[in-house]
Formats: sequence, C-alpha cells, structure tokens
Amino acid sequence: MALKDIKSITVVPGEEDSTMNLWQSFGWEMKNTQEVKTSESSHLERRGDTIYNVTKAGDHYIKITFERDQSRQNYKELVSLENQYLSLESQYNNISDPGQKPNIIRHLGCGPFFVLIFGAAFIIMAISDGLRELTTLVIGIIVFVLGLISIIHRKASYPNRCKSWEEAYTTFGNGRKEILNKREEVLKQARGLINQS
Repeated sequence: MALKDIKSITVVPGEEDSTMNLWQSFGWEMKNTQEVKTSESSHLERRGDTIYNVTKAGDHYIKITFERDQSRQNYKELVSLENQYLSLESQYNNISDPGQKPNIIRHLGCGPFFVLIFGAAFIIMAISDGLRELTTLVIGIIVFVLGLISIIHRKASYPNRCKSWEEAYTTFGNGRKEILNKREEVLKQARGLINQS
C-alpha cells in the first residue's frame, strides 16, 4: 500500500471550487468535504457583582480533506513547488503596507495652532492692558511667531512627505505584483507536471 499525504483545509462557503483547483495543481485529490454549521450559543458569566448573558455567534465553514499519493509521478517536484507557493503566499501577506496617504490636516497637527492661539492670547492681553506690561507683549509675539513658523515648516514639508509615501506605495504595489507573478509561474509549472502524469 502506497503512503499518502493527508491535508484538511477549512474555507468559507463559496470558496470550495477555487481551493480545490489550487490544491489539485500540486497533486492533491479531494477526498471529502464537510459543511460545518454551529448554532449560536449563550451562557451566563459573572464579572464582579454583575451577571452577563454572553452570546457566541455560530460558525459556518467548509472542511475539505485532500490526499496525495507519495508514489505518484513528479511527487518531489510537486512538493517543492507547493512549498515555494506557500512561501510566496507568506511573503505576499507580510509586505509592509505604507498605510493611508498623508492628510494635510493630520500632518499639520493641532499643536502649532494651539501655540499660535496661545501667543495671540498673550498679545491681546498685553494690548487690552494698555501695553503697560511689555514682557507679556514680547512673550506673546515670540510664541505667536514660533507657532506660525511651525505651521509654515510643516506645510512646506508636506509635499516631501507625500512623495515619500507615494514611493513607498509604488514599491508596495510592485512588490505584491512581482510575488503574484512568481506565484502564477509556480502554479503554471505545477500544472505542467500534473498534465504530464
């Protein structure tokens, strides 16, 4: 009796065909599918002095069992290609996403505006006091100018920040595209071996 590899995979309903097609590319044969539906359950749970009714949503998935004969033609090559595919899948999922495009409002931040308002308040206090307290006026002007400089600097640096994000996003997209192309090439090689059998 030949040795067989066995693999079970769970997928959401509707993905069975694509999953079977993928694994058949590496010599796996579907042996069994099982639809699993669990109903919602609830239980009481005490937290401190309060008792809560905790409800857990039910699960719904399809369990697919595959097997692959280890004595089949091109077995080692198929296993190697499968491992390459899984490695590429992992790389694809682990490429660092640059996040959202920088937003001008978030880039400027609230801090400089608060400094600006604080400085303006000092200036207004000095003016309403009849400029008797020159120190208050000077402090107000300095704080106001610092806030203004901070806003101007942040606004001026915004295009550079956008440019670096766009470069990171392009690199991210190109990296994912390259991995997808490599995955397709691995699948093409595996299907070629299957068709030789």
